[in-house]
Amino acid sequence: MSVKELTINLEDYIGGVAIWPAYPAIFSTVKFEDDPNLKPGIHVHARHSKGGRKVIDDTFDLVKIESIEQNKNKSISLDYSSAKTFLIANLLGKKISSIKCDSCKSTIENNISQVVGENEGECIQCGYFFNISNDIYSTELKEVFKSLTSLNDYPDLKMKTRTLDLNLDKYSGGISLMTCCRAIIWIGEAIEEDGIHVHGYDNERIRFDSTVGKVVINGLEILPEHMKMLSVQRFLELRVETTYCDVCGNPHFDKNENALKPNSKKQCTLCRSSSTTHLVISNPMIDILSKLNEQCSLPSENNVIPQTL
Repeated sequence: MSVKELTINLEDYIGGVAIWPAYPAIFSTVKFEDDPNLKPGIHVHARHSKGGRKVIDDTFDLVKIESIEQNKNKSISLDYSSAKTFLIANLLGKKISSIKCDSCKSTIENNISQVVGENEGECIQCGYFFNISNDIYSTELKEVFKSLTSLNDYPDLKMKTRTLDLNLDKYSGGISLMTCCRAIIWIGEAIEEDGIHVHGYDNERIRFDSTVGKVVINGLEILPEHMKMLSVQRFLELRVETTYCDVCGNPHFDKNENALKPNSKKQCTLCRSSSTTHLVISNPMIDILSKLNEQCSLPSENNVIPQTL
């Protein structure tokens, strides 16, 4: 299979550049196969002028970013593996940093197992052992961000508040719901948004393309925090179900380490009652997706997390 590559010089796009990890939609009824926004990889937006049209709006397997730190000869290559690690760390709420190895002073590059488990291991440059806080995700990408923006930390995202009551019949080509993730690179005047990103299509033409705070489909309420955690759980191929509070019937939503490891002690986020279940990770999205599949007459395997241990 050929590798789709992009080499981009950031100085050529004064209207702004945004680079995100791209990954399949959490829920999709799209009826065509060539939507570049639904493919895993690295998604890039770029504009030649402020407020101008996007001259790049596509997903790639490999992106080479040129013109880093005002050094004309310096570049960095971003592949899907590093983008996926950035994505998981972001969705888990890790603090993005660039920790230096005590021995060789190179930046420690965390892998996925260190992001979701104990943040320790050997420096890939010199082999020196490191042990840093589990709340931190260390990556060279943080240094790239700082050099391009002159900011020490990523700014807060703007959480959208609009609730979208989505009528599936309005979009003959189908709809897609995607988890919002912080951009790896964001150069421009606009503020990054957080929430649920929605595409609606007439045949293969996109008709609705916006980010909202909550989506309601046929009375089923979909929240961004549930989608974000399910994205991580899908990547890690964890077994996830939906369990319910014995007192009020509200679905359980496991958070933090309980969202990554089967557990039997659940606390209701609504009435705060405690329940004991079988060993399982609970996320309300599993039953919601099952109901949506049934309502939309989709195959049972569509939009469902792999049930592997």
